[in-house]
Amino acid sequence: YQRRVRGDLDPFQDGSDKLAVDIQFGKLKEFVEAFSKQLREIEEALDESLSEGWDPHNDPIGLNFEPYEQTTILDLIKTINPIFNKVTIVFSSLCDEIVLLQKKA
Repeated sequence: YQRRVRGDLDPFQDGSDKLAVDIQFGKLKEFVEAFSKQLREIEEALDESLSEGWDPHNDPIGLNFEPYEQTTILDLIKTINPIFNKVTIVFSSLCDEIVLLQKKA
């Protein structure tokens, strides 16, 4: 049994682990390059379509794609603790009112 001293080479190490690391690094590099190319293509396609916005003077009709929910805050907030329910309802109502006031302004 021989002790390895720092700096001694391992007699069983033939460098195959470095080869495997290089292969995996090459595969990762190819993947990143291909993915970045796809992202650039998507970005270019979106850049072209972003300028095509709705003009209220030229387009008589516009569509609103925001979801419409018919639930109320009271239906959404239900816990076991009634005091926590009341406090949460007050704060959520205030937040909802702030959003409405921002839209009006």
